[in-house]
Amino acid sequence: MTRPLQKLSIREDFRYQFFSSNPYFADALRLLRPSYPGPPTTHALRKPLLQNELREVEKVHDEKVKLADCITLMLDGWTNRKGDGIINF
Repeated sequence: MTRPLQKLSIREDFRYQFFSSNPYFADALRLLRPSYPGPPTTHALRKPLLQNELREVEKVHDEKVKLADCITLMLDGWTNRKGDGIINF
């Protein structure tokens, strides 16, 4: 159940603290699944789970690149919350 929470956080742009420090969220989890030990910590969501998700995405990406006949590099105007441009190579 922790990995779906990680994906939800990334997909919906939730702050990690929403899961780790929100008592109502913890209560809702216990209601849905009493045996669940509780929401993951902020550290668990940020570090090991995020690193695992990155490895999974990179694996899929690398497989698709190997199968491609040609690749097009495109850039757009993505920025972070501070307004800094985001360019990853």
